[in-house]
Amino acid sequence: MTETSFSISGWVLIPTGESSPVSGVMTKHRPGTGNGYAILFNEIHVPDGANKLACFVGDYGTVEYAVPLSTTPVNDGAWHHFVVVYNAADRIKLYLDGLPMESARAARPAFFSPARLLLGGIDPGNPMGTLTGQLDEFQIYDFELADSEIEFLFSNPGKTVATGLEPLLITPNGGVFSGPVGVTLRSGIQGATIRFTQDDSEPVLSSTLYQGTLTVTPPVTLKARAFVNGFPVSNVSTARFTPEPDVRIQPAGGTFTNAIDVSLTPRINGAFVRYTLDGTTPSNTSPRVEGLVRLTATSQVRARAFFGEFPVSNLEAADFVRVYPSTDGMPDSWRMQFFGANYASDPQSIANADPDGDGANNLQEFIAGTNPLDPLSGFFVGLRAVPEIRFQSIIGKTYRIFRRVSLPGNPPVLVGTLTATSTNTIFLDILITEGTGFYVVEPLR
Repeated sequence: MTETSFSISGWVLIPTGESSPVSGVMTKHRPGTGNGYAILFNEIHVPDGANKLACFVGDYGTVEYAVPLSTTPVNDGAWHHFVVVYNAADRIKLYLDGLPMESARAARPAFFSPARLLLGGIDPGNPMGTLTGQLDEFQIYDFELADSEIEFLFSNPGKTVATGLEPLLITPNGGVFSGPVGVTLRSGIQGATIRFTQDDSEPVLSSTLYQGTLTVTPPVTLKARAFVNGFPVSNVSTARFTPEPDVRIQPAGGTFTNAIDVSLTPRINGAFVRYTLDGTTPSNTSPRVEGLVRLTATSQVRARAFFGEFPVSNLEAADFVRVYPSTDGMPDSWRMQFFGANYASDPQSIANADPDGDGANNLQEFIAGTNPLDPLSGFFVGLRAVPEIRFQSIIGKTYRIFRRVSLPGNPPVLVGTLTATSTNTIFLDILITEGTGFYVVEPLR
């Protein structure tokens, strides 16, 4: 690589206490001559280089061209993000875990290297692995990464910044911030200039010309567009920057089961927070936050910061919905049939609830096939008394039992025929519907 400017980004994990000397993280350098570049761990040949990251282009040079080092050791068993930024006319810079920059030194010229590009090793002629650890997500750019882009890569593992394939990129691309934000605009279109606005209007040729990192103060909507020869050559890119709320609600709403603890924290020094759970605006008589607020039911949390009796912030809001697990034997389709699409957040839909007040809970209604919302559709068990006729009998002999409703009255009705199995026989007349009956037992010849 002999470009005048480039950047290298990657992640490295060195085991705790690992101290193998001169371990190559990423190298394209043949030791002994000024060529290529290298990122090394534990470069013991450099003063104070033990257990740290070092980088150089060309060679170590003299003291004037000292090697940039990380300010703290990296052999702690944790993942670290590093960025090397090189400009042949300026400096070589090393960043570790975002901003600020760890170290910078005057740049040496970059020369062609016959060495192979290696990850985790060096190439003195025969490539050899020298690093004990793990590497991930290497990215090489043919330009200098801006501070905002370096911070973006550290905060968003796996993502990239603008390359020649992207017409226009805003970094960071909006979000929530506690103060002014440094923003980089970059176009992959050769010869393009970038114009931007901060008032939500569309950028035109007369809009502000981007000339380097700019600072925006939330709340603001930033829009940018690339131009060539006075004509737009990209779509409008938009990024919305939002200030941190005066009261931070964590978590910021959502669903929960059983219970959830919510923190309400004022951003204003010396202020305290009052809140409500029913969607109304807190007043100076509303509950004051004394710790975590525990929710056990669906709630509309509203919060404001106060000084004494006076509100000193905007109203902040977060809605929480309690949902009930459906692993209690009742299918979701049954719940939806009777309790609608929002059954999961309806406490009347849980297994032990009795929404119709008929004494049978939902699980019992489901098993019985009845309507949980209709108290008249329940499963009932009734009891009634029936006549018991006892008589002495001869084992093996057959008897017929007749019933009359009254004496005298209608002809007798045959209600049963049975063969005796003991000397005392019992017959139950379960078919009787009248209140009284007279019975005749007749033995058959």
